[in-house]
Amino acid sequence: MRLPRRPAWPKARSSVITGPKKELLLAIVVPTMSRMIAPFVLRNFSGVLDVPFESYEAFLKAFMLNRLEFVRRNLKIVKILIQEIPFQPALKEQLTENIFEQVLERVTTITEHFKAQGEVIDAPTPAIIRFTISAIVGYLLVRLLLMPEQDWDDEAEIEQTVSFILHGIGGNG
Repeated sequence: MRLPRRPAWPKARSSVITGPKKELLLAIVVPTMSRMIAPFVLRNFSGVLDVPFESYEAFLKAFMLNRLEFVRRNLKIVKILIQEIPFQPALKEQLTENIFEQVLERVTTITEHFKAQGEVIDAPTPAIIRFTISAIVGYLLVRLLLMPEQDWDDEAEIEQTVSFILHGIGGNG
């Protein structure tokens, strides 16, 4: 018995804009989007990057809580940015210029202040910031994107993450 021949699937049309149209779209949308997002993101750092803290630990806790609340309120936008930044160099460049550099400058100043106070090890500031951001972003990704359904105790998680940043994972021996 011979089976009837299955009709061929229609070829999917690509909805991706390419060539000069894509370049024009990116030239218009990326700077506009970046200019709209930058003040919004920077404004949400208020109370963290513009106030003095008694300790580096207090700064880290406030920073983590601030970023947790920001990502919770803006999860859809954050997801879009996570998806698009690797594939849109112009978007990455604009966000770097308009947001990341300003935040990094302030975090560098704060970190160097606490290094001078002896609260942070004498290591290159970029490395300290990179390790700190890795721990914080790692927590936020797992907490809000990968395992949001888990029963989280954010206060305890923030305490543990800050303790890890300040003391590492090595034992006493």
